[in-house]
Amino acid sequence: MYVITAPTSTIGRLIVDDLLTRGEKPRLVTRDASRLAPGVRERAEIVEGSHGDEAVVDRACADAEAVFWLAPDDGDAPSTDAAYVDFTLPRRGRSPGTASGGSSPSRRWAVARGSRSTPVR
Repeated sequence: MYVITAPTSTIGRLIVDDLLTRGEKPRLVTRDASRLAPGVRERAEIVEGSHGDEAVVDRACADAEAVFWLAPDDGDAPSTDAAYVDFTLPRRGRSPGTASGGSSPSRRWAVARGSRSTPVR
C-alpha cells in the first residue's frame, strides 16, 4: 500500500495517476475528497483530513509500504522550518520505513522572505 499526501496538488495528482495506471490502489490523504479527479475515489482508498494531524497520519500509514509526503505551500508560515520541517512532525517515528518527501510546487514563500532560493518557472 502506497500513501500519497496532497493527491489533488499538481505533483500529487501525477503520482496518483501513475500508481493507478500501474494497477495500484493507493491510499490518499486529502482534506476534500470531492476535489479528486473523476474515477479516482473508486480506485483508491481515501483518508479524509490533513496530514498535519497525527490521528490522520496514524490511520493513513497503518500497514503502508511507503509514503509520498508533500508539504502544502504555506505562504503564511512564519519561517521555512514551520512551513516544511514542522509539518513533518506527525510523520516522524512512524512506519513505514520508506518515505519520499517533496517540497511544495511553489517557491513563492522563500523568495518573498528574501531566501537565496530561486523561484521555479
